[in-house]
Amino acid sequence: MTPALEAAEVDALRVIFTSLGATVAHVGGWTVLSRPDRPGHPWMHQVVARGAVSVDDLDAAMALAGPTAQVQVPDGVLPDEVLASRGLVVNSRLVRLVAAGPGEPAATDLALVRVRREAADDVVAVGLAGFDVGEPDWFAAPLDAPAWTQVVAYDGAVPVATGALHV
Repeated sequence: MTPALEAAEVDALRVIFTSLGATVAHVGGWTVLSRPDRPGHPWMHQVVARGAVSVDDLDAAMALAGPTAQVQVPDGVLPDEVLASRGLVVNSRLVRLVAAGPGEPAATDLALVRVRREAADDVVAVGLAGFDVGEPDWFAAPLDAPAWTQVVAYDGAVPVATGALHV
């Protein structure tokens, strides 16, 4: 992940967390996004690298975010041993897709619809079905937010997929 893409992701997360009433703070090169009203839930407590980072600042950021925080570090920024020494488990399950440019649309019978706040129930239903996180407000947070576009794919009247884009 490039520094520019990491910065864009931090900006996108800041919009979501701010709309949910979260604490947003900066510690050196780290951004801390934390919802005190959701203790113990790792998605709601994140520490994200947003530039040059230090281990001392990581320790301070983790203390601010709490013991269940997820820490996002671009590949190669800090050695895995440094992260492991802080009790962090290196996990690369998160997949970020970066579009290379316009291409041919895929053939499908699904209807892809750009949605707004009134489709929140559909967005939340698909989000909760795909990610067992128990945080319905997370999925609806980008709806109508500046710089965000959210879509739902419908199979007839049934919502089957959702996606959000922050530009």
